[in-house]
Amino acid sequence: PFMDYIQNPVIRKREYVFLAVSGILFILTASSWTSPLFPGSYGYDSSFFSLVGRGILEGRVPYRDFFDIKGPVFFFIEALGQFLCRDRFGIVLLQFASIITTVILLYRLCLLYITKKQAVCVLAVFYFVYTTCLWGGNSVEEMCLPFNMACIYLGICYLREQEWEKIEFPAFFFGQSFADMALSKLTEAAPMIAMTLTIVLFLIKEGQRKYVFQCIVLFLSGMLMVVVPVFVYYGMRGALDEMLFCAFRIAFKRSTDYYEGFSLKWESYLLICYTSFIYTFMKRREEGFEKWFMGILSAVTFLLLHLGTPFDYYFITTLPLISWVGINFFRDFNAYTIIEDRDKQKQTLYHILFAEFAITMVLFSYWGHTTGKIRDNIDIAFNRTEMEYYSDCKAILELIPIEERENIYCLESGMIFYEVNQLMPANEYPVNLPYFMELNPPIKQIVLDRIEKDTPKWLISEDIGDFYDDDVKLAVYKCYELIASNSAEHLYRRIER
Repeated sequence: PFMDYIQNPVIRKREYVFLAVSGILFILTASSWTSPLFPGSYGYDSSFFSLVGRGILEGRVPYRDFFDIKGPVFFFIEALGQFLCRDRFGIVLLQFASIITTVILLYRLCLLYITKKQAVCVLAVFYFVYTTCLWGGNSVEEMCLPFNMACIYLGICYLREQEWEKIEFPAFFFGQSFADMALSKLTEAAPMIAMTLTIVLFLIKEGQRKYVFQCIVLFLSGMLMVVVPVFVYYGMRGALDEMLFCAFRIAFKRSTDYYEGFSLKWESYLLICYTSFIYTFMKRREEGFEKWFMGILSAVTFLLLHLGTPFDYYFITTLPLISWVGINFFRDFNAYTIIEDRDKQKQTLYHILFAEFAITMVLFSYWGHTTGKIRDNIDIAFNRTEMEYYSDCKAILELIPIEERENIYCLESGMIFYEVNQLMPANEYPVNLPYFMELNPPIKQIVLDRIEKDTPKWLISEDIGDFYDDDVKLAVYKCYELIASNSAEHLYRRIER
């Protein structure tokens, strides 16, 4: 029965312990912006996300008090981390939960098709690629990965068992997961969308169209379980319009109007999409849904990941596809050993060789980045190369009187200063100001008015001489004087007239 797949009694407790320990060790050694093994190492993005989470607990409202294009659910997740433990360890607790859930689901998925030793190989490839994609840790992609893996695992179990009438829980959970990811960052839902399309396709193919409508209703019900509380939260705080404007309109504009050109790195990281699509074509004569899921997953991942910017963490979304190709590689290998028909054996051998080529090319494309990341992390951990920046953040704060530290205006800076000192910025555009000014020109006048007409006494920024907008630059020179600068920040004090 369907629930037997969910419970999966073949996995022993010690294997769960192994998976949990492997995930915890991975985060501790790879997540250089959050792990306690890397003292003084804070990332710009990670610091801003945890700062917004901290702000929610202090009564601030994302988009009204902090302008950004990430979705609200992600910020609520960050708030949960800060509720559990302030500063970086709250993030680490979220990362532990994320990676443990992900690898357990991946391992269980593997055991539906391949041996335990082969599953460990799939996990090894997963961790190797993830080392690069994790970047410094604490990204929306990282927090969405468990949702995707859960949807894939549930969907595969459902399609294998073919108890079509038992669509209630998968469909409802898929709707919840889609809403969680769509209200965090829509592109992260690619694997879950691919699994949904595969299920609908096979319901139609198997003559079970009556369940398609039921699936849609349950899916929408699951979505409402997430969407309604989020909308109520922002509606009660009078910030619903700001949330919709930032998380959808500006976010969509960012992915289209601010689109980057061809990137070799981008395409090399998406090599898995090209090769897995070819792999699907080679398996076109096979029965079953597995090849269709691989082809749909390749296409959806490829299309959605071309809406964005090719930072390393962006490609966490390809990990389910990389893992699925690995599972199918071992599945073909196992089939090859028992096939007696010479023609089928020959065809399967071609599949094995191509899948091996695909996985090798993926590992090759990540090899330099992953080994470089490992070297960088060793340097940070043992030589403490980030401590100077950390100390400079502390030193800049010492120049500001204690009673004035809650009103430090941030023009264009990373949030490391605020996170190290556990402060909150005094303005709603503390990060990515050049991006947002170009995407939404009225922001420029708001910034100019704040500098010229308002009275923030202190201002921190990166080097104003490098700021891209001359009007903002001249306004700072006119109203502020440089007091101090170091590797962390430039500190300006308002000129008394």
